[in-house]
Amino acid sequence: GSVNGDRPLHYGQADVMLVPITKASWSITLLEAMACAVPMVASDIIGFRQQLDGGREAVMVPVGDVRRWSQATLDLLADPARRGAMSLAGRTKALTYAWPHITERVVNVYQRVSR
Repeated sequence: GSVNGDRPLHYGQADVMLVPITKASWSITLLEAMACAVPMVASDIIGFRQQLDGGREAVMVPVGDVRRWSQATLDLLADPARRGAMSLAGRTKALTYAWPHITERVVNVYQRVSR
């Protein structure tokens, strides 16, 4: 069922989030999970590659490779230190997209083009 309003609660209770999406231009879901410090196993697709830092916030796995998905998930669950590092990296990245930073960037663009 739908968990729209409760997503932070669900993210916060997860040890790992699996994101097996096959197409995405840019996923707010990844940022939401990172904001909640949840390490991820995610599809290795263009939209995610642009958002993720080569494994710092998530393990990227080829779409449809069930064995690699399973192994990546089990490996991550067995490695609390790696999950901790991914959680920190994800949270740090998510903070760069927080509204105070985004607002500042938007205002700067408007100031630049209005001169």
